[in-house]
Amino acid sequence: MFRYAFGLHDFAEYELVPRTYYNFKKRLVEYEESSKINLMKLLFKNLNDSIKTKYNISTKEERMDSTLIWSNIKNMSRLELCLKTFKKFYSSIQDNEKDEKIEKYIESDSDNFCYKLKKEEVEKELEKIGYILYKYYQRYIENEKVQKTEEFKLIERLFYEQFEIENDQVKAKDIAKMRQLKL
Repeated sequence: MFRYAFGLHDFAEYELVPRTYYNFKKRLVEYEESSKINLMKLLFKNLNDSIKTKYNISTKEERMDSTLIWSNIKNMSRLELCLKTFKKFYSSIQDNEKDEKIEKYIESDSDNFCYKLKKEEVEKELEKIGYILYKYYQRYIENEKVQKTEEFKLIERLFYEQFEIENDQVKAKDIAKMRQLKL
């Protein structure tokens, strides 16, 4: 769908690289910061309006969970990214040690886990998964076989992009500061 949106109808002719997606997202953020217009939100609103009109949907009542989506979507996406990355790494290693601290993350569906959390719990869970990422990173940093895997490289990159260590504590980086550094 992304290729089609770019007007690339002959998929065999053009090969998109992951950087294309990152650059697209970066440009959306830059545009929003300079113009104060969130294009994705605008697109969603336009689609929503056209669907309401086409199917004659009343908007007199609104579900409460729908109103909370925009405020939590950035934090949830961040936590979800960490959970999915860790689960991918964990499934790639042959770890026979049972660790009760990770059971709830490994056994659950990342999407459902995140959206069951209350707003004030998200940051706490993010730091817990950050600690777990760091612990597993430290455990396998000397293991050459694991260290060469794509999954290990992903948790290493994710940890250093999203977290920092302060006074021997793993802390999630401030999103606003991260955005300033990227620009």
